[in-house]
Amino acid sequence: MPWRCHDLRHRFASVFLMKTGDLAALQAILGHRTVTMTMRYSHLVTDHLHRAMAKLGTSLGTDTAESDEVRVGQSHLSH
Repeated sequence: MPWRCHDLRHRFASVFLMKTGDLAALQAILGHRTVTMTMRYSHLVTDHLHRAMAKLGTSLGTDTAESDEVRVGQSHLSH
């Protein structure tokens, strides 16, 4: 599938949001007036969302057993 130069803008938005999680900064960088438009540009990868949820469990002080359960649940969601 041929790519267009505009595809790089989408790629940047996706990578930026996955690495920083800063939607407001991305919106400002891209010059969008609405968050809705910014979300159209940032195509989040499912694995990234799973890692974000795992971080939540870690920040809540879950133990290793609970973290293992999260990982098992994630593997089912990715299929």
